Amino acid sequence: MARALNQVEIPINNFCVIRPAPAKGHGIFAHCDIHPGTCIISDPPMLKLPGAVMEPWELEAREIRALSLHISEELKNVTKRQQAQFFSLSNTYKTGLGVFLGIAATNAMIIDFSTKECGIFPNAARINHACRPNAMAIYHPDFNEVVVHVVKEVSKGEEITISYIELTQVFSVRQEELRSKFGFSCICNLCMLSVNERAVSDIRRSAMRTLLNHIREEPVIMNEPLACLHNAHTAMLLQKEEGLLEVLAWMFYYDPLLITMTHGDRARARVFAEMAKAASIVSYGMDHPIALGANFLVDDPAGFGLSEKTALWKLSVDEIPRDLSKEDFETWLWKRDE
Repeated sequence: MARALNQVEIPINNFCVIRPAPAKGHGIFAHCDIHPGTCIISDPPMLKLPGAVMEPWELEAREIRALSLHISEELKNVTKRQQAQFFSLSNTYKTGLGVFLGIAATNAMIIDFSTKECGIFPNAARINHACRPNAMAIYHPDFNEVVVHVVKEVSKGEEITISYIELTQVFSVRQEELRSKFGFSCICNLCMLSVNERAVSDIRRSAMRTLLNHIREEPVIMNEPLACLHNAHTAMLLQKEEGLLEVLAWMFYYDPLLITMTHGDRARARVFAEMAKAASIVSYGMDHPIALGANFLVDDPAGFGLSEKTALWKLSVDEIPRDLSKEDFETWLWKRDE
């Protein structure tokens, strides 16, 4: 029999517990101090459902009825304990979608981006949103599980959080998206800052988005490589200030890698590839396809689809400096003195 959620604390494993979260219902909290890169949850799906579940606002009434019936039929094939887990999950769509589809739409997580298949993962579904999250959740196709890794130092008693939305949006956009798609207004630490402090955060995030969009334009990479690399460095510093670098790093370091590789600098490209690999392992685990792809990127960037288009910064991997201080290496890496 499933243990009632009105209990003070329900252990999941040695790392975390489910317990009441003020103004959020329930959440997952650290049972001990947890270091970055630790996998705290491996959660198989109790249900696999069509992608329409994650976009209920696109559905017509007959589609809502059909999908609700489909979910109710699927629930007959799981255990009583799993059924109890399903019905204990949050439902932000009670009025419009009813019980079955409402719970599914509130808690579904993507499994396959090509087919849009999604799933209900009963433990991972308990993780609340934050705009400066400390964990990453992703489906692992080889294990048929959602894996959750912490990406920051987490103290005992601290809530585990992930982001439900694109991270670099400003306050007003984040709130609107969370209200429209998930039915709540965010009360995370960032969103509860003073108006002036939020304004500073918004300025950083807007600048970050502008810089990232700019450095990903091929003509800019080709014609303004040094400015492009410097802008990438500035974007990294902004991510650090916003508390987002740990979450975005696995993807972000691909940008300076592409810039340097394009202009024949295999030395810096190797360093950025190693940084992307390390970040992807922390975020997803060393056996996840994303981390394996990052490993391949280190070994053979050309085989990954990256190519040298000029010899402007021609350097071989053997020319990575080995005897510099950390600060001097950073200066070399980002060409800060040029």
